[in-house]
Amino acid sequence: MSQTHIHTEKAPPKRNRFAESAAIVAALVLFGVLLAFGVHWEGCGSEREFADAKILDTRIVVTQIQEGQRGTSVGYRIEAHVNYDLYGQMQDRWVPVPEMYKDREWVDARLASHPKTCEVSWPKSHPDNARCRLPWDRSRY
Repeated sequence: MSQTHIHTEKAPPKRNRFAESAAIVAALVLFGVLLAFGVHWEGCGSEREFADAKILDTRIVVTQIQEGQRGTSVGYRIEAHVNYDLYGQMQDRWVPVPEMYKDREWVDARLASHPKTCEVSWPKSHPDNARCRLPWDRSRY
């Protein structure tokens, strides 16, 4: 006597569209965050060098202009004309301050104390990518 086994195919698992949509949205958000903050990570893989710099002048630079339904928005950045020592050679150049502003009044307030010095830093492998960190005058804020 032999027994026969009847095999039936299993139904494919039902797809959870909500979970798929959530995974896609999470992946897009993660990609956007990496894209947006990738600029700030330039020196994370390498160590940075630092030097004290004398500020000769400052200027305000428009970094972006966006027109929308609610009007035009403008982004600002400060650049400092500095002198500093780079491996025994004096550098005289304009370097950006990494802070970005949407409001011109904040930029003016930031420069109201007329800073005379800043800390310049650059990745060891890219000394041309210097940036200047201005001291904060906390009494003004």
